[in-house]
Amino acid sequence: MADDAHYARFRRSFNERIEQYVALTPAQLEQEVRELREGLGGEPVASVPAGILPADPSPAGP
Repeated sequence: MADDAHYARFRRSFNERIEQYVALTPAQLEQEVRELREGLGGEPVASVPAGILPADPSPAGP
């Protein structure tokens, strides 16, 4: 089946990525995290909803 071939390809690809990650040394992992942090930049995820939602959760009304 065509789906089986697609799944096998996906699985091989995913397994390769996992193996690459597991093979990283602590120094390499630290460097990768540093690069990700610099690339993503911006505000921390938790601060985004905090900036949108009101600090006082009480309902607004008359």
